[in-house]
Amino acid sequence: MLPESGTYWDPISVRFEMTPGDTVFYSIQGDVVGAPRQWDGSDISVGEADGKAQYAVQAYSMDAAGNRSRIVTARYSLDTRAPVVDVLSPVPGTFANPQALALSFRDMLWVRYTDDGSDPATGGIPYTGPMTISRQGNATI
Repeated sequence: MLPESGTYWDPISVRFEMTPGDTVFYSIQGDVVGAPRQWDGSDISVGEADGKAQYAVQAYSMDAAGNRSRIVTARYSLDTRAPVVDVLSPVPGTFANPQALALSFRDMLWVRYTDDGSDPATGGIPYTGPMTISRQGNATI
């Protein structure tokens, strides 16, 4: 079964590897033994945009003599929601004391930041958790 079990950030297309002449039966979140669907050879869409869900796809093949293969299962965790970064602290304003930088983010492997308004992708500091902003004067996160 392709793709392999795992976590994905976009809806996926599932297909099955099969021996010529065999028929593949499958289910998505269902009973592959009691209510299988016959695969027509086209990709099967799993997941939808802007959602988060777990899927279990089961399949088996049957040869011309009626012999069935073992049931294989692939488990997919899909989170297709848009990535989000929120600055929790500091709030916009003017402060006399150093401020804490606290970010909340979802669906990202890493976050980088700068405090001078420059591009964080090229010279940013990896965000590892809340920290104090030591910059004096104007700061743009």
